[in-house]
Amino acid sequence: MPCNGDSFITVRYSTSDAQPTPNNIPWTTEKPKREFSYRRHREKILPWQESKESQSCYLQVSVNQGVERSRRLRGGSESVSETSQLKSYSEVLRNCAAEMCLNKDAVENVVSWTALISGFVAQGYGVESVELFYEMRREDVRANEFTFATVLKGCSMLLDLEFGKQLHGELVKVGCLSDVYVGAALIDLYSKCGEMEYAVDVFRVMPEKNAVMWNALLNGYAQVGHGEAVLQLFSKMTEPEMRFSNYTLSIVLKGIGSSGAFRAGQAVHSIVIKIGGEPDDFVTCSLVNMYSKCGVANDALKVFEMIKSPDIVAWSSIISVLDQQGLKEEAAKFFHLMRRTGMRPNQFTLSSLVSAATDLGDLRYGQSIHACAHKFGFESDDLVSNALIGMYMKFQSTYDGYHIFNKMTNRDVVSWNALLSGFHDETSDQGSGSLGRCL
Repeated sequence: MPCNGDSFITVRYSTSDAQPTPNNIPWTTEKPKREFSYRRHREKILPWQESKESQSCYLQVSVNQGVERSRRLRGGSESVSETSQLKSYSEVLRNCAAEMCLNKDAVENVVSWTALISGFVAQGYGVESVELFYEMRREDVRANEFTFATVLKGCSMLLDLEFGKQLHGELVKVGCLSDVYVGAALIDLYSKCGEMEYAVDVFRVMPEKNAVMWNALLNGYAQVGHGEAVLQLFSKMTEPEMRFSNYTLSIVLKGIGSSGAFRAGQAVHSIVIKIGGEPDDFVTCSLVNMYSKCGVANDALKVFEMIKSPDIVAWSSIISVLDQQGLKEEAAKFFHLMRRTGMRPNQFTLSSLVSAATDLGDLRYGQSIHACAHKFGFESDDLVSNALIGMYMKFQSTYDGYHIFNKMTNRDVVSWNALLSGFHDETSDQGSGSLGRCL
């Protein structure tokens, strides 16, 4: 697993042929009798015999200054502060996968397991969080509602619908489905997997429908682009405090933007103004995104000027709508302003700027954006690659265009059309040769 700086992590598991049993504990100081089943990342499992170091523990973590042994929690005397330290330890590891060496007493503590799983989920390690849940169950540790809600988040990150359904069945069996955070996590999982019918079914059976539940279902419809369903659900919300919260309004605006319902977006904007108060940057950024997706550059600019600290979504949205409306030079100016604030561009920002450079006929500027994409690691992104291919082919730089095309792993019809657009000049021997190699 990748680490930053001097950090490193070493994991060793046994590859014995012995069959797994519930009593085998992989984090003991004794040589294990079985393999830790890493169903998605088996390449991370190393034979015990290959270890050249002490076999007293499985995992070593070093963060920046030397080597710091993982903490061994004592199950009988563990306090809430120790659990909080474990969460903080997972956060300090940042991009490293964090684990701890657990003794036989600590593995029986569901709070410790949940804290560790939560640390993995917070750092984006969905696979590891699910595997830890598997291991927790092998040790006969009974999960609580917090554990289920946390592992469901990890499951959502992996879009693992099959395992999510298994968890759903277990939730019904143990009687934890009534918890609002578990229900919200289930709705989020089904929504991200495109199973809105299941998400609605979970919403309907929940005994308490608070803001968490409503927002989970609203966000689900917004994620799949069902703007009309977002508006219908929003109209059914009866609690004013719930309905007009900044978070709810931002979700509704996201759903409207995905459907391009400009009039509905104006109506929600009027609600934001009518309820009074100072809308936070989250709502104003959502308004910029909505107007941008609806192709209304003037309104997007007016709202953008109100934002104190625009996020990357707001910057990308305003640059994109300026590019789409033919204001290419303005898009380039806003990118310059964005970089002065220290904001990192994303693939949407860069693809819009490549498009602007293409229409401006400025190859040097386009090449500078290409260098920027390479610097920030977006050169291989499909959206950016397609824009770069189109740009180079328009400027008759067929070799550069074909070079990018050749490195792509997920070529679609846009990629092929962008490449073929540069071969209209039959007098170009280089272009004919490249086209021959493509075919």
